[in-house]
This record gives sequence, structure tokens and C-alpha cells, in this order.
Amino acid sequence: MRRGTYTILTLTGPAPAFGQPPVKNFLAALDPESRALAISVGWLVLVQLLAVLAWSIGLLSREAAVVHWVLLGVLPPAMALASLAPTPSD
Repeated sequence: MRRGTYTILTLTGPAPAFGQPPVKNFLAALDPESRALAISVGWLVLVQLLAVLAWSIGLLSREAAVVHWVLLGVLPPAMALASLAPTPSD
């Protein structure tokens, strides 16, 4: 019996190399559209949390926090994902 060894099972393949974050392996395994969607959702949630934090500590009013979230959190990912959409063929 070997002591101190273990196996990590992942959905994307073998265990990541020592020191390499498993998230990079996860994103690398996705196709470009799915990768863009995952990054967009992450960005959307991050900016939403920052807007709520700025509102709760008094840096922004509620309305300003919503406007900042829409302009900085929603529109850039939406425009990037729209550019990935296939164009309808005639």
C-alpha cells in the first residue's frame, strides 16, 4: 500500500499538474462558444457583486449601482456573445 498518493477524478480528463489551477483545464476543454458564455456569466456575477457592495457601503446610490451594473456588467458580455452568434444564411 502506497501512502501519500491520491487520485483526483475530473470531468475534463486527468488531474491537473501540480500548481496549475483546475479552472484553466476546465475552460480549455470547452469549445469557444461555451468558454465565452462561462466567462460572460462570471463577469456578470462579479460586476453585480461589486455594484451591490458599492451600494451597500454608500459609494453609489441604488439607481447608480443598477446603471453601472447594466453598462459594465450586462452590455459587454451581451455584445460579445452576440458577435459569436451565427449569421442567418440566405
